[in-house]
Amino acid sequence: MGYATALGIADTELDLETKLHWHFTTNCYPPVPLMMIAPAKAALALVESGESDEMVEMPSGAEHRKYGSQVPAWVMIQSLHLDAFVSNDAYTISDGE
Repeated sequence: MGYATALGIADTELDLETKLHWHFTTNCYPPVPLMMIAPAKAALALVESGESDEMVEMPSGAEHRKYGSQVPAWVMIQSLHLDAFVSNDAYTISDGE
């Protein structure tokens, strides 16, 4: 479990949704609810396009402990341990949290 496993999952030929499913259910402890796949995909897209400070909507019934229902994309990446799924060129943390 951990970053090396996430890199292995990210490097497969599977679609992103399946990769995130594997990561959330087998590589995270405790497992991340699958309702987080859509916001994770949104956060990854924002970070890849250089918009890491843009907000991502949390799914109904879920809130971030600090940001509530709107979470900066880079925070979502950190909180869900998605660094391995982002190209190194695209990922810069602006807030340093």
